[in-house]
Amino acid sequence: MNDQDLKAMLHPLTGQWHRFIAKPYKALLNEHISPGVFHCMLILQKHGDNMTMSELARHSQCSKQQMTKLVDKLIENGFAERISDPDDRRIIRLRLTESGQGFLTRFWQDADTYYDSLLGEMTEDEQSDFCQALGTLHRIFTRLEQEQQ
Repeated sequence: MNDQDLKAMLHPLTGQWHRFIAKPYKALLNEHISPGVFHCMLILQKHGDNMTMSELARHSQCSKQQMTKLVDKLIENGFAERISDPDDRRIIRLRLTESGQGFLTRFWQDADTYYDSLLGEMTEDEQSDFCQALGTLHRIFTRLEQEQQ
């Protein structure tokens, strides 16, 4: 397959991906949460209550200025809070609030419902092909991310 064939496949696929994956994903987040803010919530959940803004920016691969805006949105929506480091008062750490944890729990429940519906419309062979394709995309995108770091 040559580059032109790949590009010809990507154009319609982008629209289909938007319809079946990206648009429902964004709807599950609601109007207050951007994908960037959501990604920060996931990182905070994974790393617990012990992250500084600089650490969060590094894990998110975004600038400190951009991270400040994202964290301000988290705080504004009550999904995270700033806490002083007990050993060094100059250091501010971030942690998800109970409300933030609850939002993530509800998001994954609603996402499961949507994905169950989407997968339910596929035959077993289509589900298998879809799973294999997602695995391939994940492997390739993970490698690309690691190379960009």
